[in-house]
Amino acid sequence: MELMIAILLFSVVALTGITLEMAMRRMQTKPTAQTKLLGELIPVINRIRNDFENQIGGLYNNSLYIQESNQRVVIRVDYDNSGTVSAPDQWHAYRWPGGTYGSIYYSSDNFTSSNETIANGITYFNVVAPAAYNNTALTVTIRTRKDPTKTESLFDNPAVNLTTTFFSRMTSGR
Repeated sequence: MELMIAILLFSVVALTGITLEMAMRRMQTKPTAQTKLLGELIPVINRIRNDFENQIGGLYNNSLYIQESNQRVVIRVDYDNSGTVSAPDQWHAYRWPGGTYGSIYYSSDNFTSSNETIANGITYFNVVAPAAYNNTALTVTIRTRKDPTKTESLFDNPAVNLTTTFFSRMTSGR
């Protein structure tokens, strides 16, 4: 009888330990997955920021276009640092066609339809030029989920939202 009680107590303690171990692993998985997802979004944001900082002109004046329900931004990059539209300048486009499991596409070939996939698993992409900054700022929001085809879950399928505003090097007088 004592042996059975000892086995029962040992089983309860072992089961509790295993349950705690599994819970701790799940708690560590979420930050690791979110960090990985964030690490995939940061290069996209940096690429858009770099192009925007080197753009010329302003919103809708042949240098910056936000289109398709704010899911596409086209930026004219000032390659010769002249501050004016000139031959070496090139268009850089970023677009997200939408959908549950979309990609962000990049093109720098002046609209010849060549696209490079720069991010996958995107569930939201929005680009806005806030009026308060006189078209010298761009706010980009990107959302992704570990598995965009499934619903968000705190531990099994975490999501990451990244919103940032950056400013052009141009002045409002240009």
